[in-house]
Amino acid sequence: MASASFCQAGEAPDWLQYRSLQSLRFTMSAHNDTHTSDDPVENVVKHIPVVIPAAGAVLIFLLAFIAVFMA
Repeated sequence: MASASFCQAGEAPDWLQYRSLQSLRFTMSAHNDTHTSDDPVENVVKHIPVVIPAAGAVLIFLLAFIAVFMA
C-alpha cells in the first residue's frame, strides 16, 4: 500500500481511500429497497406466462380449422 506521503502517480493516499470506503458504506446502508414503479411494461410482463400460451393455443386452433376447412 502506498503511504500518505509517498504515493505513486495515479494512486490515492490511504486516508482518501478510507474516506471513500466510509462514504460508500454509508450510501449502501442508507439504500431503501422498497421499489414502487408505475411502469406499464412491468404491469404487462407479469401476465406473459398466461397470455403467450393462450395466444399459441388460439393460433394452433385457427390453423387447424383452416386446414380442415380447406381439405
